[in-house]
Amino acid sequence: MFLNKSVKLRLSLSLGLCIVLLIAIGVVGILSTSSVREDLDRTYNHNLITLVDRAADTLGHIAKGVDQVTRLVGEIAVASREQSQGIEQVNLAVSQMDAAIQQNASMVEQSSAASRSLQDQARALLKEMGFFQAADAHSAGTPERLSLPRGSKTQA
Repeated sequence: MFLNKSVKLRLSLSLGLCIVLLIAIGVVGILSTSSVREDLDRTYNHNLITLVDRAADTLGHIAKGVDQVTRLVGEIAVASREQSQGIEQVNLAVSQMDAAIQQNASMVEQSSAASRSLQDQARALLKEMGFFQAADAHSAGTPERLSLPRGSKTQA
């Protein structure tokens, strides 16, 4: 058998291709058997179910987190309203204190003016009474002096 080299090469390539095809057919046959396919399906389904369960757990955690944030934001809003009301009450109290201070200052000014007026009137009265004292002193022979209350500036 004397075959030429190109024919030999073709035959060996064809034989190699046949072997590869047979191996591929065998692998497909093995894969097509129900037990191997079921194992692959179970593994795939198990992995898929695991992924879905993890996603559901993650979404549950996210929902809980959103609920917590919503609750906290609500509490912050309530606290802010309460704080605002407290500040309004403090402002009202400060305004009332300011009005009372102004009223007290006005009353002090009025009292001071009334006190000065009373002092002036007391001096005038003492001056007028001096006339009567002078007459009594001459008749009794002892001079008496009337004095202003302590703290007054002028003595009669």
